[in-house]
Amino acid sequence: PINGFNWEFSDKNGRKLQVEASISLRRDEGGMPVGFSGVVRDVTERLFAEEALRRSEERYRGILENMEEAYYEVDLNGSFTFFNPTLVKTMGYSFEELIGMNFRDYTTPDISNRLIDIFSNVLISGAPIRGFDWELITKDGNKMYVDSSVSLIKGSQGKPVGFRGVTRNVTERKHAEEALRRSEERYRGILESMEESYYELDLEGNMTFFNSSTVKRLGYSTEELFGMNYNQYVDQEDIPKVIEKYTQVYQTGESVWGFDWKIVAKDGRKIYVESSIALIRNAEGKPVGFRGVTHDVTWRKEAEESLRRSEEKYRTIFENTGTATMLSAEDTTVLIANSNFETLTGYSKEEMEGKMSWTLFVDKEDLERMIAYHKDRRHDPSGPPAAYEAKCRNRSGELRHMYLSIAMIPGTKESVISCLDLTDRKRMEEEIRNREKLQGVLEMAGAVCHELNQPLQVLTSTADLLLSETSQGRERDELIATVQNVVDQIGNLTKKIMKITDYEVKDYLGGKSRIIDIDRSSSNGE
Repeated sequence: PINGFNWEFSDKNGRKLQVEASISLRRDEGGMPVGFSGVVRDVTERLFAEEALRRSEERYRGILENMEEAYYEVDLNGSFTFFNPTLVKTMGYSFEELIGMNFRDYTTPDISNRLIDIFSNVLISGAPIRGFDWELITKDGNKMYVDSSVSLIKGSQGKPVGFRGVTRNVTERKHAEEALRRSEERYRGILESMEESYYELDLEGNMTFFNSSTVKRLGYSTEELFGMNYNQYVDQEDIPKVIEKYTQVYQTGESVWGFDWKIVAKDGRKIYVESSIALIRNAEGKPVGFRGVTHDVTWRKEAEESLRRSEEKYRTIFENTGTATMLSAEDTTVLIANSNFETLTGYSKEEMEGKMSWTLFVDKEDLERMIAYHKDRRHDPSGPPAAYEAKCRNRSGELRHMYLSIAMIPGTKESVISCLDLTDRKRMEEEIRNREKLQGVLEMAGAVCHELNQPLQVLTSTADLLLSETSQGRERDELIATVQNVVDQIGNLTKKIMKITDYEVKDYLGGKSRIIDIDRSSSNGE
């Protein structure tokens, strides 16, 4: 007989039926074949179910064979019982090597213990676990990061017989995440260690991110600062220009650097800061906020204000010293001059400062000496004299006698030159000297006159007698007249000497010497 023979026939309505039949030979009493007998069973539904199951198995096998993820099944001991080609490719072992391989063969002890805990939880709870990361070691010894799921496999009796799951290679993602983590740690470390304040704002000006320096500078807690609007810590006086700058950045997309403004700390202190502002865009390029860095420049602002006050004070002193004063550069350029120096030289500050050299005012007689002092002073400030006299000429060429005081400005090659005009004093000293000379001349003249007067009187008397008592010829008369004339000249000279009131001199012996000019010095001089 033949059993389990499948064949197909059509019923009255033409519907095709699948049947399973058995066929056996019928014999007569004599044992001779006389026909066939058999049993036919309708297996259409079963065959349809088997076909559907076959197609389903092919479909899912195709999925398993072509999926990028590795599919696996292990027994309760963790040994492979089934897997797809991706697992073979992922781990680098052959199919034969992988069948029956235990998880301890491709994991480190730490990972093995972790997997035991995970699979034990699934076994106990019956609930699958998804998205757990772990490391496996491939055949070539490389570590591979995988993301896995695991669920329980139960047998026909409902008892656990193993585990199944899907594993995806996430090594590149892990490396990227690790690189990102290190990068974030590095930049966070930079942000947290920098003294400058880093901040990020949304488009409404609310704090969305900031570093610890920002917290420290403003004095608020992290919780207080998060979401705080700019108008709560920007000095009210500066809010308009802050809005203007942020609007400019938003509209142009260009960053701003070196923007000064004031912030107010929690305790009310005003802090001067210098900021940068840049636009933050999302992945689509749409503006979503602002970021920037602020430097505390309070010390600089205070120093600038102190310097400004100091400059005002010293400029006031400089302008009101009572002497002509100027600041000289190493190359002799007039850097700064006060009003008295303007008056002395006849040039304005605008004409001199940064443009003219003081050597233009020095008389040629003293120029070489003063330039030498100027150069030597740059090498040895104590070498050249700190004060000396020199002659200068103003814009109109007038000669002026000056007393100069020079001092180097510490730490620079610049010097301060104070000029005291001695011209009037020199003129007075000259007049005094002339008067002293005149007094000596007068005293001498008095003595000379006194000594000459007596002999002259005798000569005069004698001449008068000769003229009155004798008349012995014309020649004698002329002689006596000559004596009389000489006597008269000496008398006139004596009178002039007696009336000297000034000291005037004239060349003598062709200019080789000078003597008093009696005619010009006498009040009777003509």
